[in-house]
Amino acid sequence: MNPDEFLVPASRLRASIDLSHISFETTEDLAPLEVTIGQDRALKALTFGLRMQQKGYNIYASGAPGTGKSTLVRNATRKVAEQQSVPPDWCYVYNFQCPESPCAVSLPAGEGRRFQRNMDHLVQFLTRKIPEMFQSKEYVEERDQILEKGNRAKQALFEEIVEKGRDHGFEIKSTRTGFTFTPAKKGKRMTQEELQQLSVEEKKRIEKKQKVISDDLRDLMLKFQELDREAEEELEAFNRNAVHYLLEGPFRELRASYKDHKKVSFYLNEVHEDLLQNYKSFLPLPEEAVHLLSQVEEREDRSRIRYRVNLLVDNTGTKGAPLIEESQPTYPNLVGRVEKKARFGTLQTDFTRIRAGSILKANGGYLV
Repeated sequence: MNPDEFLVPASRLRASIDLSHISFETTEDLAPLEVTIGQDRALKALTFGLRMQQKGYNIYASGAPGTGKSTLVRNATRKVAEQQSVPPDWCYVYNFQCPESPCAVSLPAGEGRRFQRNMDHLVQFLTRKIPEMFQSKEYVEERDQILEKGNRAKQALFEEIVEKGRDHGFEIKSTRTGFTFTPAKKGKRMTQEELQQLSVEEKKRIEKKQKVISDDLRDLMLKFQELDREAEEELEAFNRNAVHYLLEGPFRELRASYKDHKKVSFYLNEVHEDLLQNYKSFLPLPEEAVHLLSQVEEREDRSRIRYRVNLLVDNTGTKGAPLIEESQPTYPNLVGRVEKKARFGTLQTDFTRIRAGSILKANGGYLV
């Protein structure tokens, strides 16, 4: 046998391909391949599962590493998600009835961020305008008139009791700690020596009148307290009316923006009522009350947090249903967490420190 008969020419050792039917010059001109070769059955099963709308179902993909199962699941899920509607945003707001349980609010996609921004603008507006209003010339004049009216009434009562004391032979004076009254003779206070020289009957007569004056002064103190309380109530009513007038403009716009959302409208009503009760939290502390800068910051944080919005899920710019990939499915990553802040040796938190987990972020969409 001649071995040369089995020799293969070099021209037959390479493939010869006709390129005339190829319409591109390089593969850069081609669209990426969206299917996984050899996984038609898996792809059909995955597509069927993704389109199921019933609750309580999930899909488990199994296969050796490097077979493309992650890419297959991701691409198939994204294709289905893009055809669905965008789910709503989710927010937490302060619960004025039960602060330990914040209220969850759902808004159309993109509206959660706008709601958060609107409330931030409100806080900034109040931080600037409330101190300006209470320092204005018009407010100071009206406040002084209210206080002066109470002082005039107190002065009239005091002059009346002074005249009565004079008729009974006593000199009455007002001090920082209350009232003092001493026996007087011919318009002058009697000295201790003069009092000791009085007869027993005169001393008893003075003691009897002294008891009457003492009772009258006690009643006067009660009337002063009542006048002070009335002045405080009148001033507080005036302050609330002033704050109510200040809030009218921004709240008219807010209520108009959310008139079709019952939960937000109810929340805005509670914010408005709370501001009328706690407007003083936006006023600066007196200089003598400021000891540490941290105390001022803490007071400002407490006064403003209740009017802020915690945006947990923001679907602004989302196209279709969300697709969330969680590579580390730990409990905090899936369910969420509550962050804490160290202050004065203790850990503190509030509803603005609640963070959403992957399950909530994927709500209305898909979690891989």
